[in-house]
Amino acid sequence: MQCPVCQINLRKTQKREVVFQLCDECRGIWIAAKELEVLANALAKTSQSSNELPTGFKPREIDSVSPGQDMRLCPECRCTLKEFNFAYDSNIMIDKCSTCSGIWMDANEINQIARHIQANPEAESLGNAICGFQKKQDDLKKDKYPKNTFYGPSIC
Repeated sequence: MQCPVCQINLRKTQKREVVFQLCDECRGIWIAAKELEVLANALAKTSQSSNELPTGFKPREIDSVSPGQDMRLCPECRCTLKEFNFAYDSNIMIDKCSTCSGIWMDANEINQIARHIQANPEAESLGNAICGFQKKQDDLKKDKYPKNTFYGPSIC
């Protein structure tokens, strides 16, 4: 697999029992979506204070690209990575592949995510409450409009 930023081979690495790919040049991380939460929570829990986690804030530098050339490609399936805001309002912009669901984080973004989790201990419980509410709403819709009825097949 190649780094979407540097185009060099990524190195398989393990930290806190989580396996991910690391770029030795830019220090970016390629990780499976399900492993991101595990690693970020482990980092947040093992640090006594958010001061122990380096922020390493460095704005992204936009490389000039020729028209039609994609900015960042997925190391796994070579599809275009889509940028999104972690936890919707964290201002931590990470990249996700919409095909394989892998996550690319620039240097120290995993530490920024861990700091965000530490600074917002209620964020997880709020997120779980929102997901629980949404699941109840979805269940009510399924009960109201069962599969293969006049209203059509269920989309969930």
